[in-house]
Amino acid sequence: FQLSQVTNILQRSGEWFQDETLYQYQQQRTLVIALFLNPYDWVNAMRLNPINMPSHTNITSWKTFVKTPWTDTEGRPESDALLTDQKSHQCQFNFSFNQVIPCTTSVSYNSNYPVYELIHGNFTPAGEPYSNIVQLRRDKILNFLNVQNWKQTNNSDKRIGLI
Repeated sequence: FQLSQVTNILQRSGEWFQDETLYQYQQQRTLVIALFLNPYDWVNAMRLNPINMPSHTNITSWKTFVKTPWTDTEGRPESDALLTDQKSHQCQFNFSFNQVIPCTTSVSYNSNYPVYELIHGNFTPAGEPYSNIVQLRRDKILNFLNVQNWKQTNNSDKRIGLI
């Protein structure tokens, strides 16, 4: 393992949904290590540190945080409405228009800038906001576990390893 490259990115940074269509095939075998915090501590960590979740800041009640719809209460910004080709526009973090609110890319790394992932393409109804953070967590876990079904290389039946 001395020559192994270790990174927290498969296709996107580890906290975001992964998308096989954007995966860059590797010459060497890829091994993904999936770690999940228990649901209570994960939700509580998100509540206490709501990075990129401006509609979820200042919610002190754990129960209220869990029940709050997972979307920006401001809706899509005007800059998203001005996009002429929403279907093919590449949004922040390489998401498509129906995968994230807002689509427009932040020019800053301000933790209050919203990034709300929408119901992912493999789940229905795709493109809609999650009704709560627990549903988002469920789909993210399923998405991460699904990477073991991705092809390792473009011309091979080898799959990505997952532990």
